[in-house]
Amino acid sequence: MAQGIQDAFREQGFQLINPMSNDEAEPTHDELVEWASYFGLEDIPVLAIPDAENAYPDGEAMRYRRGLGPATVVHLAPDMRLSSSDEGILDPGVFLD
Repeated sequence: MAQGIQDAFREQGFQLINPMSNDEAEPTHDELVEWASYFGLEDIPVLAIPDAENAYPDGEAMRYRRGLGPATVVHLAPDMRLSSSDEGILDPGVFLD
């Protein structure tokens, strides 16, 4: 799914980034590579979130782990302006020309 979104919007300058957390500790490089490989993330950076339990407010990390949807979806414009954060918008096309 993620790679399909990246592929669909790449030509418009879109870049998906996948932050990853771990229950116990910051994910290792090998875990990040394994995650990307498992989900077929060819050109989507997978970044470690240090101290994930404290990185998300109000138990957002736990909501994600229970399969209730993404913990955080943030859309940034090419100039790094915030376009949307946690508004339930999963389609980046609404922000691209």
